[in-house]
Amino acid sequence: MNNTELNIDKLIREALSEKESQAYDDLGEQSLVAMLLGVFRGRMRFVSIASGIIMLVFLVFAIYAGIRFLDTDVASEQILWGAVFFLMLGSVMSMKIWYWMEMQKNQVIREIKRVELQVANLASKLSEK
Repeated sequence: MNNTELNIDKLIREALSEKESQAYDDLGEQSLVAMLLGVFRGRMRFVSIASGIIMLVFLVFAIYAGIRFLDTDVASEQILWGAVFFLMLGSVMSMKIWYWMEMQKNQVIREIKRVELQVANLASKLSEK
């Protein structure tokens, strides 16, 4: 974090009551493991689990194709197994990118909820005056 972000966090904490500050702290940053597990929750849970299983199958098949590539001496078979290896590896990478995008989406939603909390707190303070 840079100095500006620390100052903004300090100003936010000073503006909040102790109860609101505690709620804000409870919304703290998630660890990488918590973000990854968050992909497997919610409405897209089935898709995430299915793509995870498919990704593991593709990874195993990529390893198998790589071994077959190294075991053969025939050039046409090497081309075939090399192409299968790169196709499977590309598929695994694509699925991993999808997981990272889902994790990023969940993090953005979390930040939007933080902003909604701040707006709700501000609205309640303004309605009290």
